[in-house]
Amino acid sequence: MTEQVSRAHDLNKIPDPSVRRHRSALSATFRHTPHGPDVPTPAHDLSRQASLQLDFLIIGGGIAGLAAAYALAASGHRVRVLEQAQGLQFRPGGLRLPPNATRILSYWGVEKEIAQKASTATSSSIMDIKTGRTIGQSTWQGALIEEVGSPYLTVHHADLLQTLHGLASSAGARVTFGAIVESVEPAPDASSESGRSTPITGHGPSTLRPTVRLKTGEVLQADVIVGADGLRSIVRRVVSNDETKPPSTGLNTYMGGVPMSEVCKCAPLKQLADVGWMVWMGDGRVVSGFPVRRQEEMAIHILWEDRCGSTAISRRGEPDSWDPTASLSSIQYKQGQIDPRLRFLLDKAGPVSCQPWIVVPPPGSWVDESESIVLIGDAAHPQGPGTNYGCSLALEDAALLGTLFSRLRSVEQVPTLLYAYQDLRKGRAEAVAALEYQNVRVALSSPARIRDGQVRWTALPADAPNPPPGSGPTDAELAEIAEVWNYYAVDAADEWWVEWGMLRERSMVGRESPAGL
Repeated sequence: MTEQVSRAHDLNKIPDPSVRRHRSALSATFRHTPHGPDVPTPAHDLSRQASLQLDFLIIGGGIAGLAAAYALAASGHRVRVLEQAQGLQFRPGGLRLPPNATRILSYWGVEKEIAQKASTATSSSIMDIKTGRTIGQSTWQGALIEEVGSPYLTVHHADLLQTLHGLASSAGARVTFGAIVESVEPAPDASSESGRSTPITGHGPSTLRPTVRLKTGEVLQADVIVGADGLRSIVRRVVSNDETKPPSTGLNTYMGGVPMSEVCKCAPLKQLADVGWMVWMGDGRVVSGFPVRRQEEMAIHILWEDRCGSTAISRRGEPDSWDPTASLSSIQYKQGQIDPRLRFLLDKAGPVSCQPWIVVPPPGSWVDESESIVLIGDAAHPQGPGTNYGCSLALEDAALLGTLFSRLRSVEQVPTLLYAYQDLRKGRAEAVAALEYQNVRVALSSPARIRDGQVRWTALPADAPNPPPGSGPTDAELAEIAEVWNYYAVDAADEWWVEWGMLRERSMVGRESPAGL
């Protein structure tokens, strides 16, 4: 069985970065003051409006796109979102909102709305996927959550997406559904000639702005195009000039949910659910379950080898996109040995979404050569679907980008702000991705290797009330988690402005003023 599984997926295609190599990148982003309960948040004016308003065209109406739409519109800019689906694209399953994400949602004024829809999970149990034997348990809130000053929540994908759509619309952003983008063209050089296009807001056509061509033939312009179109980003191809298709890892991701009323029908499973987060792992398969919708539903995320070779083909025939109506029958979980509690959980799952778990190399730059197109979310820092920090990184991108552009006073500042966004975000995103990939590689390993210490797992042993030294997370590992959770994107942008942005602005004013004045 193990040999069969090892051929079905290729761990070598999953990056094995040294997390310690990224330690400096993590540390560089954590100069911001922790927002503990007794530490006031540095003053930032959410109502601050840019002196110069731009036209932003955002491609992609998912988490990253709608969050960016709100952040930019709230800063005074004119924003339009293009989403190819006919409406909000809800997916089964849940999202993790660690403190670095909930801090942003609180700042945006939707903390109570999210809390009314979300759940909490204070502990986790990790089991051998075959035998159900406990590998470890961990309680990861308490003092750590108190230190960072913001909660860790889990929320249904649809609930967060609806909240962000409401935020963006209330701020004046316009969301267009059914808008299929066929091509994106950077802003031409000032010396080149280009046909005029229809501006997105009616503020006058320009031959020097980037354009988007829709499937309908309509051509739109903007001052800045934001690529928020995910793993298969069209915009990223323009920015990076890379058309290479990533190889398959042989793994698929499935996301779905089970009503908690069904979970409670299996006493051993309910006992696990009462603890909080459930994780089964090993031999190329990982299943996690966590509560959403105020403990009324158990979201399930599955990473499983693709033995059929074609399970993740969408109804559009695109092998890398989501199939919203997949079935768990394709993973053949009823064949072979599996923890009976997990079998019961999967039996109760309804329709699931499915996507190949691909590893997309990050682009070298998030800003194109014309300095008018920028990437955010998975388009900028691609990660496999269902990761721990993908959603929170997208919210960080949006909050930081919006905060920077609330300072805009002249068109000459646009490249500076775009590159400041990249410089502030790229190192952190790559460092967090390193942590994510390390977790995936560990989870896909043999449970025996984890128990024997051949692979490091930070959960405390369940059968050790007084765990021996080295059996739990090290101080360095706890520090890494704290650093990820302590980060506040708004502070990062404001601190950059104080250190660099104001100096640049003053130097520009000085160059424009007569000598001696």
